[in-house]
Amino acid sequence: MKFMHPLPHRPYQPPRVVIAGGGPAAIEALIALRALAEDLVTIELLAPEESFIYRPLVVAEVFGLGEEHRFDLSTIAADHGAQLRRDGLAAVDADRHVLTTTSGDELGYDALIVALGAQPHEAVPGAISFAGPADVRAVQAAVAEAEEGKIDKLLFVAPGGVTWALPLYELALMTVTRLRAAGSQAKVTLVTAEERPLGVFGRAASEHITGLLAEAGIELITGEYPQAFERGHLWVVPERSIHADRVIGLPVLEGPRLPGLPYDMHGFIPVNPYGAVTGVADIYAAGDVSNFPLRAASQPRRPTAWRRFWPRGPAPISSPSRSGLCCAGCCSPAPSRPTCGPRSAVGAAIRWRAAARSGGPRRRSPATTCRRTWRCATAYGSSGTMP
Repeated sequence: MKFMHPLPHRPYQPPRVVIAGGGPAAIEALIALRALAEDLVTIELLAPEESFIYRPLVVAEVFGLGEEHRFDLSTIAADHGAQLRRDGLAAVDADRHVLTTTSGDELGYDALIVALGAQPHEAVPGAISFAGPADVRAVQAAVAEAEEGKIDKLLFVAPGGVTWALPLYELALMTVTRLRAAGSQAKVTLVTAEERPLGVFGRAASEHITGLLAEAGIELITGEYPQAFERGHLWVVPERSIHADRVIGLPVLEGPRLPGLPYDMHGFIPVNPYGAVTGVADIYAAGDVSNFPLRAASQPRRPTAWRRFWPRGPAPISSPSRSGLCCAGCCSPAPSRPTCGPRSAVGAAIRWRAAARSGGPRRRSPATTCRRTWRCATAYGSSGTMP
């Protein structure tokens, strides 16, 4: 049975959820939402890329130990009953529930999940910036020069600001292993603005990586902010210089600063503990685009999308996965009490199916629950529970 929901874009049709992005957070949100809401919503994936690139293998690719893995986004979308639109997100009109794509088209939505990721920017002018697959060859060339004895000192630098430093440590350790195997005595130094190496992982991990660096013969310099590399010197703050033949650095990361959405001084979108964007309705942010404390750009562990979009149901009270996204994002839950519980569209669908399989009473169908919850979310302040 079709129903009329409060938003005007698609009357008498299921709610439309638009997921903007083609990275891990966007794909996880797609998979989780389809698995939980089933056919109660329509999903559109908005991404300019053709493929999803699995980036953790990029460091290994520098040394020929792995290769870039690509997955076709159209196949992923089709496998989960979603439509892929090859375009980007340029702006959002939250009052009208309309987004503008980079090609200038307008697209209405009932709920929007922004999962665009962070944008890398050069942090140390003059250095080789290692931001992803496009920089592999430049890094390979620098390592080859050290391996062949053409350069004597190689620096790896992690700048201040928002960055994700783990790949730099992997790169430094693997470089030393390659150099020593080739008989090269080139000196390797790691300079970081961190007070402790990989301090976001905790003291035990920091002490362990410090030991690994010392064992590999890598000089570690902490608390120094790299500024620029020129004429064989890396200039750092406090003001001094470090001699080097080549410098490989990480980029700093910033948010997209989307018109129509709030963002902090670094461009990241502010969200509450459930991923809902502050100050606007029916919009969520997932992954590195948000200012959520646990993200790859600033912390050791990226919160997967399902932890933000999982409905309140059989999970224990203390579970962080109980984010309470009802159906397509119509609920803004209160942390102090369960929302989107037995009467949410997703929760009801799960219980209704379980009852049908066991032969027990089924009460209302999940479609009926979805209609009531969707209307209630607007009529009763998006509380997510029926009066």
